Amino acid sequence: MVFIQQLINGISIGFIYILIAVGLTMVYGVLKLLHFAHGTIYMVGAFSAMVGMTYLHMHFLVAFLFAMVVSGVIGILIEKYAYRPLRGAHPITTLISGIGIAIVLENIFQVMFSSDTKAFPETGIEISIIQLTPSITITNMKLIIIAAGIVGLSSLYS
Repeated sequence: MVFIQQLINGISIGFIYILIAVGLTMVYGVLKLLHFAHGTIYMVGAFSAMVGMTYLHMHFLVAFLFAMVVSGVIGILIEKYAYRPLRGAHPITTLISGIGIAIVLENIFQVMFSSDTKAFPETGIEISIIQLTPSITITNMKLIIIAAGIVGLSSLYS
C-alpha cells in the first residue's frame, strides 16, 4: 500500500514537471531557442504571487494573475534585451545569454528574499483529503495539479 501512495505522490510531482516542460517545449518549438532562464521565470512568478499575498494582501486568484503579469513582463524584457540582439548569432551564444540571465535573476531574488526556505501563504483553497483506502489518500490539490497537467498536455495536440 505504501508503494501505491508513493506512486500517487510521484504522479502528482511528475505533472508539475510536465507543466514546466510543456512551456519549455513551446518556447523551443516556436523560437528554436533553448531558454535556460525558463525555470527562473517560474521562480519569479512564485515569488510574485507570494509577495502579492503576503505584502499586498491580495486574494489568491488576484495574486495568481499578478504573478502571470509580472512573469510575462520579465519574459518580454529578457527576450527584448537578452535574446533579440542575438538573433542570427551562433546558438551557443543565446544559450550562454540565457544561463547568464538565469544566474542574475536567481542571485537578485536570493539577495531580496534570502536563501532560507519560505512557506507559501495559505491560498484560501480548502485542502480536502480523499481517503481511497485506510493507507492511501489523495488531496484535491494533487487532483488539480494532475488535471492542469492533462489540460496542458492536451492543448499541445489541439
